[in-house]
Amino acid sequence: MQRNKESCLKLVRQFPVTTQNFRLAVNYYKMYASLYFPQITELLHKLPRVILLMLKTNDCLRSVNNALIKRPSVESFIIIGRVSSEALIEEKLSHAKSLFGLLHVWLEEISLQARFFIMQVALWMLQFRTALAL
Repeated sequence: MQRNKESCLKLVRQFPVTTQNFRLAVNYYKMYASLYFPQITELLHKLPRVILLMLKTNDCLRSVNNALIKRPSVESFIIIGRVSSEALIEEKLSHAKSLFGLLHVWLEEISLQARFFIMQVALWMLQFRTALAL
């Protein structure tokens, strides 16, 4: 592990981060991705669906975070949390097999909505307090 770290640091020192070096690195990784595409595909087929869902959720969260970068971070956190929890609730609803399971997921959704509402009210109060202080 230490050897890999040292070799990476050596490469970073040799090739400073410039636009041209970045483009070369992107092309390098594209080449290797195309070479190893069958192995990558096979690996993804072997992964459990839960892990794939987590990877996709992480990708979606990153995208939403980049889109909301202009908003205050607490508000972005609430929006990201709400969208993520809605996706998880939908997934749980699709796997609920009994009336008790549906009721459990529905109560969980109500609990989440209540928590997000409380967070939103607290954020509004904080923003109001900050506005009064100015």
